[in-house]
Amino acid sequence: MLSNLLKHFLVGTLLLVVNFKTQCQSEADKLFAKKNFQAAYNEYSTIDNNDLSTQQIYNMAVCVLNVVSMDKKQAETLLHSFIEKNPNDGNAHYLLGRSLAYQNKFDEAEKEFTYCLTAKNITSENKNDAGHELEYCQNARAISAYTVMVNFEVLTTEINSSYDDYFPFTDQSESVLYFNSRRNGLSIEKENGEFTSDIYYSKVVDGKFIKAIPITGGNINNPKTDEEIVGLSADGKKAIICFEDASGNTDLKIANLKDGKIVSLEKLPKGVNTPAHEIAATFGTTTNEIYFASNRSGGFGGIDIYVIRKDMKGKWALPQNLGPEINTIYDEDFPNLSHDGQYLFFSSKGHASIGGYDIFKAGWDDNLKRFVKPVNVGVPVNTLYDDMNLNFSGSERYGYVSRSAFKNEMEINRITFEEVEPELSIITGTVETGKKTDELLEGILMVVENVRTGEISGEYLPNPNTMRYVMALSPGVYKVSIDIEGFEEYAETFEIKGKASFEPQTEKNFTLKRK
Repeated sequence: MLSNLLKHFLVGTLLLVVNFKTQCQSEADKLFAKKNFQAAYNEYSTIDNNDLSTQQIYNMAVCVLNVVSMDKKQAETLLHSFIEKNPNDGNAHYLLGRSLAYQNKFDEAEKEFTYCLTAKNITSENKNDAGHELEYCQNARAISAYTVMVNFEVLTTEINSSYDDYFPFTDQSESVLYFNSRRNGLSIEKENGEFTSDIYYSKVVDGKFIKAIPITGGNINNPKTDEEIVGLSADGKKAIICFEDASGNTDLKIANLKDGKIVSLEKLPKGVNTPAHEIAATFGTTTNEIYFASNRSGGFGGIDIYVIRKDMKGKWALPQNLGPEINTIYDEDFPNLSHDGQYLFFSSKGHASIGGYDIFKAGWDDNLKRFVKPVNVGVPVNTLYDDMNLNFSGSERYGYVSRSAFKNEMEINRITFEEVEPELSIITGTVETGKKTDELLEGILMVVENVRTGEISGEYLPNPNTMRYVMALSPGVYKVSIDIEGFEEYAETFEIKGKASFEPQTEKNFTLKRK
């Protein structure tokens, strides 16, 4: 009796285990089919390695390659395991090349992509792209040797969330920030695990962005569809917004803004919105000029950038393609102009990209009346992943981008371009010592340290007769230390506010105490 019960229990347990494995495999495969790669990988990871099919091993590698934060070495290991059993699978060799390139193993990656050029068991899309990936490897070797002097500042949780926050736009004075977010707030969850996108707004108070809130008005932020800001005027009063309908079709509209609210909506000029996809747009130096990206027919291939301008009578002319110097057979997207109109920044999968979309800069030629000679803005602004939508403040020392450098979610960064001279605030004031009229205090040294970097920003000597001093400092937090015989050691931290709170001249006094 006990033996029969035990046998029945073991068989029942085995059935439960088998059913659990089948359920896990089924759930993982369903998530993979929906392109919910993070959740699919998590489900695959619960299955014993011996129970994974070769196809599921392949799927896991695809998941790793699509989740930015995951170590691409994992994809390399999984693909080697798959190729051991399927040595002639060209698609697996293609993905292996991608995983190696992400790890900067360009020599090994090139061997895989070269194999793909003559492979038979490979999709035409992957075979064609293998040649492009070879170009990326060559470009990456050359461009990665030269780095741009920049600092990245990840914006605080007042702006960034644990979800994708992306495509940031600021005005010329950095008084506001508009951006898109896929946070779980006003949105519904899609099959791939993402939430629909909404537009958020923050303003600057005392040099800092306050808590971002959803914009209102204009029937915006529909929970069932995506809305994205894709352009902002220099004064921050007009935005270009991409609206998606229930069928997935998109239209661009101009939104008139006031304090994070859409006051009214305007249709874009005829010729911008078409049955094709219009993805991104931005204003020129005035709102009489609009640059936009579209995959309409008649271009140079993929997505191209166009411009449309008002004529002398104030009517919109026909759109013009920016030509082969900007547009390639690959995708060009996300146009942004410097506030003086002298440079066009855009993203491209062509030109000298080091991988996916890279950000390029093209200068305006007054003689030719067009933007020419695009150059890669360099590493580390550009990475082996997709880099898009660089938006500048008026000074062009500061730019805003969205990146996935250290985690899977896109997060908004403020970039400082160190080669561009900063705005300097002139700080004047008095070192007050309560000295007697005939007392001459010489050798008072004021040492100013940048709190963020720990570097000495300057040493200043007050006038011994008047005790007046003058400093010139860029926005930041500083610590001033004053040490003089007969007085207590003095230290104080103060801030030079940036963005729209920047003051070109301020007055500040320091009071010392005698021992």
